[in-house]
Amino acid sequence: MKTSKYGIIIFILSFVPTAIFANSLNLVAEGAILIDVETGIVLYGKNEYETFYPASTTKVLSSVLFLNEMVDPYAHVTQTQSSKNIVPADSSNIGLLVGDTYTYLDGIHAVLLASDNFVTHDMAVYATGSIEAFSQKMNNLATSLGATGSNFTNPHGYHDPDHYTTAYDLALITRYAFAHPTIRTIASKTTYDFTRLNASQILSLKNSSALIHSDREYYNENVIASKTGYHTPAGLTLVAQADYDNISLVAVVLKSTSGNQYVDINKLFEYGSTNFENFEVDGEIYLRNISNSDWSLPYITAASKLGFIKATTDLYNAPTTGKDFATLLQNTLGINIFLDDTSPLSQANSILTGDYAAQIIRDLNLPNDILTGPLYHIERARNILAQDVLTYEDTIYLAYQLYIYSSFAQNTNITNPYFYEIIA
Repeated sequence: MKTSKYGIIIFILSFVPTAIFANSLNLVAEGAILIDVETGIVLYGKNEYETFYPASTTKVLSSVLFLNEMVDPYAHVTQTQSSKNIVPADSSNIGLLVGDTYTYLDGIHAVLLASDNFVTHDMAVYATGSIEAFSQKMNNLATSLGATGSNFTNPHGYHDPDHYTTAYDLALITRYAFAHPTIRTIASKTTYDFTRLNASQILSLKNSSALIHSDREYYNENVIASKTGYHTPAGLTLVAQADYDNISLVAVVLKSTSGNQYVDINKLFEYGSTNFENFEVDGEIYLRNISNSDWSLPYITAASKLGFIKATTDLYNAPTTGKDFATLLQNTLGINIFLDDTSPLSQANSILTGDYAAQIIRDLNLPNDILTGPLYHIERARNILAQDVLTYEDTIYLAYQLYIYSSFAQNTNITNPYFYEIIA
């Protein structure tokens, strides 16, 4: 069996994106996360550790627990008066009557596809004897997965102030659940024929997620499983897994608005599939950041080998700030610059422009006049410093060149800086 490890061969900046770029995808959802399925690495987050109500996305956890507790998939489960008395009457349902019977496996379909709260209640009691016992198993399983910021009080997600989760926790749960072949198969179906055994009647169930239906506006052909949720305090909630040629992704959206939950989650999938990919080495799966331009790869590689930058999931092609550039220069040149609390530059979280970068470089007071001398002999450096917005890869290039020139000026074993280009 293949194993997964945290490994990013394409190296990127080591510091966390500043707040100005924290919601660069412009998501409507108040909480969201995107993770790589193979490694579990978080690729994007928005308030991912804050508490939210999951609504019916709770049923992803319930459904996988139903399977874990399953003895006979064709055992008969009955719609009880107890569920009608306990579950609020305005809950989503498929129209079963007290006394109706169905198979255990059909019940899981009703839970995942049609989000029936009454079926979910009766299935939980059937599986473990009581709602309290089932809720305890839910919390135990969640905790075992690392989802420690959650608390589940019922199997269906109908609002309870003490029933909550985080985007991060729900991503861990969804990743685990959708790894189960049966859950993944059920959650990928567009429709299903549910049988009322006592009446020999077929009820046609429809998957509530627009991501799955090819005739819907928000259809995503890469999505292989999904679950929706809604109640007023929770807003619109959504979880899904999308499989691409080189990466599989799980995304969670919490407290979004009508229609925007699908827009948000498709933005997340586009972001992940465009900027990252998995690859295998000796049976182990790694994550590679592919957001860099072709020209910057040799500089990123060289800077990482020198220890100036480390592996993270920040994007090479994203805008950076003056403070981040100053931090990178400090790491590269080994000098303290602009980092005291009184310095205007240390407080600068605005987008880094070419003029601003030039100002920072001028203030370095390096041994030789780099800005107006050797650095301007390199066309790429001149072009970068003329840009309105600088990206992470731009600053890596500048920092690396400054390191080369500074080292040369200090009589280290560096050859002529005017010709020290590692790519043409």
